Amino acid sequence: MLADLGTPPSVVDALDTRTAVRWTCARCDVSVGQIDDRAAPLPDTWTRTEGLTYCLSCSRARAADEAMDLLPDEITGEVRAKLRRKALIRFEITRSPASPNRVIASACRTSTMAVAAVRDEIDIPLSTGAVAADN
Repeated sequence: MLADLGTPPSVVDALDTRTAVRWTCARCDVSVGQIDDRAAPLPDTWTRTEGLTYCLSCSRARAADEAMDLLPDEITGEVRAKLRRKALIRFEITRSPASPNRVIASACRTSTMAVAAVRDEIDIPLSTGAVAADN
């Protein structure tokens, strides 16, 4: 069922050379930029989707909301909460696949076991360095 919970985020490409004096989130209007008004690249934690930019908080919320929009109305609140959490974990794993499970668990306010289970479902294994950091 998790595979049906929306699309992975469009994480900013490390080779993306676009810069701006200020970057503004399309959802919450928070903006970031250099204090001296120099152009800067989009922050690493922000995402781009269909030409729009989103801060990390809104990117997480959008991933969870998108998953909820795909569910039938008859699904119970408890099941919705579990699937929302899985969608959030999936977003974080896709956004930062090399991060140790404990880091993702902390960001999602869940257990490392829950992160490991979602990582297995979407088949994105931990790197060797991340496995050592998780132990």
